[in-house]
Amino acid sequence: MSKWAFILIASSSCLLASCGNSAYTGTSIQANSDGKDAKKPPPPTNLTASELAYQLTLFPIVSEHCQSCHSTVQAPFFAKDDLVAAHSISLSNELVTLDKPSTSRLYLKVLNFHNCWSGNCSDDAEDILTAIQSWAEALSVELVENDKYVTGNLVVPASLVNMGASEMLEFSLSGIDDSVPSDAILQLKIERFSLDSYRIKDLKMHSSQALAVNSVSILINAADSQVGGVFKQVDTIVPANVLSSLSDGSQFASVGFNLPQGTGGPSVDEISVQFESIATPDSL
Repeated sequence: MSKWAFILIASSSCLLASCGNSAYTGTSIQANSDGKDAKKPPPPTNLTASELAYQLTLFPIVSEHCQSCHSTVQAPFFAKDDLVAAHSISLSNELVTLDKPSTSRLYLKVLNFHNCWSGNCSDDAEDILTAIQSWAEALSVELVENDKYVTGNLVVPASLVNMGASEMLEFSLSGIDDSVPSDAILQLKIERFSLDSYRIKDLKMHSSQALAVNSVSILINAADSQVGGVFKQVDTIVPANVLSSLSDGSQFASVGFNLPQGTGGPSVDEISVQFESIATPDSL
């Protein structure tokens, strides 16, 4: 009497859009009629350098943890069995940004508690970030480094040791660029979101002169944090003498964005803000 073999594949729910209420779904795959396990077709052998690097870095992660949704059920279909197609889709719409991995949407979604698979979203997101960085390194991609337009550091308030606590922080923009007036400020709200993460929201700016602002990143302890380019879509003119909100046209403008705390935690961690560019419009 022939036996059926079953393989339980731990295919946790997807990264970019939920297709179920659980963060884990088990999928039972039946063996072929000859009694052998059903297998996926082998990947093509004529891969480009980028496709090969993807095959060895990010592809195994999305294949294991995202296929239940993002193979054929839920767009974007970045977890297809077809490696070449999955590679192409992953590089579209900033799902993966090889020159600045911390702005990759795949990474940011998991970091912000979108159906993590291990129970620790920071660890799962770090796995994705490491894979993307390794992919970029394999291709010798020149990473974008912007050490300009960075505010001074403020210490994360000690009150944020308490869950749900929040504080408004105000950063002076004096000296960040020769054209920026000395009275220019940026405000943000920082909240204690979980035992190991903060939430950033409600970015606002005020200046006696209009300012052109493009792309805002949050830094923890003088390193580009996992928030990366969360407000990347900001491309606006802040009017003079008006406290204006910085919106990137997404949910993050109002809901906020989470980032892991540093090793020191509140009263030790330092936070700063970085702009891709900031200047008076007439100086551009």
